[in-house]
Amino acid sequence: MPAAAAPEVNAADSQASNSSASDSAVDTTGLANAIEEDLGKSVDEYLEDSKLNDKASALKKALKEAGIDSNVSIKNDKISVQVANANLDKANELIAGLAADAKDNSVVAKASDKPAEADAQQDNKVIAEDAKSESVKPVAAKTEAAKKSVNAAKVVDSGVLVTGIEKMTTIDGVLKQLQANLAPSEISRLTSVTVDARGQVKVTAGKSATTKSSKASLRAASPSASKNLTLEQFKAQAKAQGAADNVVFEYNEHDGQAKPAAETDIYDGMGYALSPDGNFAGQIGICSIGFNAWDKAGNDAIITAGHCTNDGRQKVAAVLEHSAVNEPSSISNLLGKVGFNQFGMAGNKGVSPDDPNWADKPTGTDIAIIDEINPALNLHPEVSQWPSGQDERDKTIKVRSVGEAALGAEACNSGRTTGWQCSTITEEGIFFVRGYDDNGNETSQDIRTVWGYTSDNPGDSVLDHGDSGGAVLVGSRAVGVNSALGGGLAMYTSLTDAMDKTVVKDYSVKLFISAPKANTANGTEVESEASLKGSVADAPKGTKVQVIVDGKVVQTVDVDSKGNFSFNAPKAEGQFNFTLKAVNGYNVSDTTEGNVVVQAPA
Repeated sequence: MPAAAAPEVNAADSQASNSSASDSAVDTTGLANAIEEDLGKSVDEYLEDSKLNDKASALKKALKEAGIDSNVSIKNDKISVQVANANLDKANELIAGLAADAKDNSVVAKASDKPAEADAQQDNKVIAEDAKSESVKPVAAKTEAAKKSVNAAKVVDSGVLVTGIEKMTTIDGVLKQLQANLAPSEISRLTSVTVDARGQVKVTAGKSATTKSSKASLRAASPSASKNLTLEQFKAQAKAQGAADNVVFEYNEHDGQAKPAAETDIYDGMGYALSPDGNFAGQIGICSIGFNAWDKAGNDAIITAGHCTNDGRQKVAAVLEHSAVNEPSSISNLLGKVGFNQFGMAGNKGVSPDDPNWADKPTGTDIAIIDEINPALNLHPEVSQWPSGQDERDKTIKVRSVGEAALGAEACNSGRTTGWQCSTITEEGIFFVRGYDDNGNETSQDIRTVWGYTSDNPGDSVLDHGDSGGAVLVGSRAVGVNSALGGGLAMYTSLTDAMDKTVVKDYSVKLFISAPKANTANGTEVESEASLKGSVADAPKGTKVQVIVDGKVVQTVDVDSKGNFSFNAPKAEGQFNFTLKAVNGYNVSDTTEGNVVVQAPA
């Protein structure tokens, strides 16, 4: 469904006003109701499940770095991995090594092929329903031969199930097939090309006048009619055109690409206004803050969606106060100025439907940075949960890490239009979004591609206009920003992908670091130079603890993957007073005071 710019509101209707602005392991204040209503589970279950997403994301990255095409998802509290039969042994070897490193390889068993058969049955159902709704010949369903190609694999990690299939179907491969066969006018109909948790690649597109053509007319298209096929003709002839059996097609009621969903204490997910010159008395753009961040020099910054800037035309941002979700009340403080922005390929470039090599272009992203942050503001490493009947600053969840989202993971996003909403990550891949023409107006002749994640968006209840740029979390992990909506889907820009492609890699999301906890009770007698141990709850990778005596850092020690650290007491006897502080980049924890008594040597 075509992209639409973030909605505008007349600032004259919102008079400007001046406004001012316990560290447990995980802050769940106000989280329970949203989690239980949206996901049907307790806060503890939700946060525990988010750890599985972290493991799945790390495994997916390791397989990619090893050159193994895979589909990694979460099913029934386990990680499911699909690879081609040719890569099965290599994948098992890699996973076994990771399991050994994590000391989690105690269970070795044989995987049943029943899950694969169940997936094949589900594929048949999906394709059959697709064919029925569109009155066209479906892509060939998975057959017995396809089922036999699924190999049982060793469970080399008790939490990971690996299955081999005859051939992996990749998003890039499907794009190449579409490029080689579709008429240019059909490119404007594409909404997304994504892969789901079963490894099935789905092509989603808007309907056209040809969608309801008769079967006879569709069959009339021949393989020789390359570069001139409609999507319906390509679908009917998919196998002859080289499309894999597990590629399915879905149509929506719209006409093509997706629509962008778009006081001193500032939190992720809050609303902000944009103008070209800092004049907010006229028409303004509205979006949502993604993640408060640091630049490489330690200055404040904000990560949000690139399309919010209208290809850089919107240059100045201000805090947009709200009396409730989707109810702006006033413009308060200046926020900052738009620095880097990218919507689509580098330089805000898109592709034309008439470009014969559109699928060869690099996949873009949808990301922007707000720099020159108002020094009067306090940017927190926390996401607003938009509590009902309260200020959006009143209930938040802390951000503790940055990474990818796994298929099947449960994500929550925050934005000024729909507030705090949770849903399941259903697909990952490329979505196609309307770009802007030379006058800054949306157009289907300039298609921007964005790599990211999707989730179901019934009635635009999960993501809507104005939510653009808002934060997307899995547990307490930052995974993306709100980007677009279309075809019943919410679409989120992948944060790690945007960092890989752009200068956003020079910025780091602000993280909440728990205060260190010493294991030794204050006043305990210890030996000279004894090892004193402690821990930092949910410490992100790279966290260190500083030991401070009389205002000076005397030791800096690493925090291991389990959150543990140790430091040495002094050699001299007497009372040893110390202060502990955890640091990670520019992120700093609160301090913990402690003391022990060093005994005289025997």
